[in-house]
Amino acid sequence: MGLRHPQDLEQWQRWERPSGIRRAVAAVRRRGRPAPTSDLRIVLPDGPARLLVALDSATPSSRAAVLEPARRLDQDHVAYLGPAGALERTGVAADASTAPVWDPEDPRLHRVERVLSIGAALAAGHAACTWAAARGLDSVVVQHGLLTPWAPPLPADTTLLSFTAEDGAFWASGRRDITVLPVGSQAMWEAAASARTPATAGERPLVFLGQLHGRELPRREIVGQTVRFLRRNPQAVYRPHPSETDLLSRAIHAAMQRSGTRFQETAVPLARLQADAVSVFSTGVLEAAQRGRRAWVHHDDPPPWLEEVWRRYGLARWGEEPTAPVRWSDREPAETVAEHLRTGEPR
Repeated sequence: MGLRHPQDLEQWQRWERPSGIRRAVAAVRRRGRPAPTSDLRIVLPDGPARLLVALDSATPSSRAAVLEPARRLDQDHVAYLGPAGALERTGVAADASTAPVWDPEDPRLHRVERVLSIGAALAAGHAACTWAAARGLDSVVVQHGLLTPWAPPLPADTTLLSFTAEDGAFWASGRRDITVLPVGSQAMWEAAASARTPATAGERPLVFLGQLHGRELPRREIVGQTVRFLRRNPQAVYRPHPSETDLLSRAIHAAMQRSGTRFQETAVPLARLQADAVSVFSTGVLEAAQRGRRAWVHHDDPPPWLEEVWRRYGLARWGEEPTAPVRWSDREPAETVAEHLRTGEPR
């Protein structure tokens, strides 16, 4: 099993932005979210830029995948490209609105040797990867989350720094222009490093991690699985995903609360809570296991692709022994990625 769209980014974008009735539903989902921006800004170093880093967002997974390794390099030679908000929230720029607008012909970028991104699906990554391909530069993509068959295709002629060899083969999906180097996951490394002696099982809350924002499964199916689990396990509380802010998600939340579902306060990051976790296939399940918490996945009748995802990451089903922590690398992944960026090959 591999990607549904292994090479054609436009085909993947048509799936991601559906037409007809599904487009109308997607528009309702997006209502209430901040409007996306294509106003890309570039933060240039004091010296000649050798590396261009695409920062499409300030999410923890993006920070771990590309920002953490980039910060281990000589900042006199690293340029950062992204929306102003992402550049500011990651601390790359205090006020990115004053930074230059992205110009592919900017002579200050003529000595860049490679670009670093999480892929070409979002604006900054797409701009950087397209620019690199036109100039014959190295394109390095770092895996930042769990992979499903609906992951976007990799840019052409890319070096993929994947969590595992199996993940790399899955994402490459047989393409010969992709070089796979497994390095582990910085996010999982950091989760394991923050592990504490867990409280006894009876003292920990059970949290169901929401995924209403996802498109891999129909919204109705996700809602049904979530609500049925919470009804069968009244001790569990629901924690909405940070992306569940659109009009339809808020309406579903209101209906769940009217029916008695308890919601967890999300002001405190999940990483700082001593809670057990359940979800359909959230990265948070694997991160909870890394932190020494009990964690499971749940679906009453999972499709084959979902069972394959569970197997690839060792995710335990509800009712089984909890998910075991993973150890994908013996060296901190951010340092391995940084070494590859310095030399072209990780040690």
